[in-house]
Order: sequence, then C-alpha cells, then structure tokens
Amino acid sequence: MKMKIENHIKNGDEHLVSGLPMQMGTSRDREIEKTSKRNKERCAAFIVKMIEKYGREVLEEIDEGKISDA
Repeated sequence: MKMKIENHIKNGDEHLVSGLPMQMGTSRDREIEKTSKRNKERCAAFIVKMIEKYGREVLEEIDEGKISDA
C-alpha cells in the first residue's frame, strides 16, 4: 500500500493518495479555491486601505529621500 501511495505522489496523482474517489477530491478542491479567492480578496482590500491611509505619506518620504530602494 505504501508503495502505491508513493507512486501516485511521484506521478502527480495527489487526489488518489487519500483513497477517495475523484469526485470527492474535486469538491474539496472547489472549497479550497473559494477560500483562497476569499483570502486574496481580503488581502487586496487590506492593501487598498493601507495605500489610502499611508500612501501619500510614503510617497512624500520617497520624494524626500528618506526611503531608499533597498
């Protein structure tokens, strides 16, 4: 059994490793995709808020030479 699992991993068949049918794997994959998309949207919203809040200040500091290109 262990050898079969290792072969599936090497062949890129991760959905078969759990021993679940492919349909169950795709349902989980869709849930992961939804969660990932939701997290990316939250991250983008956070970045927008930070740019709106601090963007002008940071640009001024860059212009004044206080912030380098590091």
